[in-house]
Amino acid sequence: MCLGLVNNHAFNDGNKRIGVLAMLTPMELNGMEVEYTVDELVDLGLSIASGKSGQSKVLDWIKQHS
Repeated sequence: MCLGLVNNHAFNDGNKRIGVLAMLTPMELNGMEVEYTVDELVDLGLSIASGKSGQSKVLDWIKQHS
């Protein structure tokens, strides 16, 4: 979901933000705690948008920050 929202430009503006939020919300609702800085989260969104991070790298990011 996160990758699709970021890469497919579902909205005129805010695709990276909504994509990252779509990733974090279900995790929070299911009690999964993830620790990150704002800069790390921005870097993740930019990395996905530029094509440098795919599903496996996002999963690795989640594991590293859990």
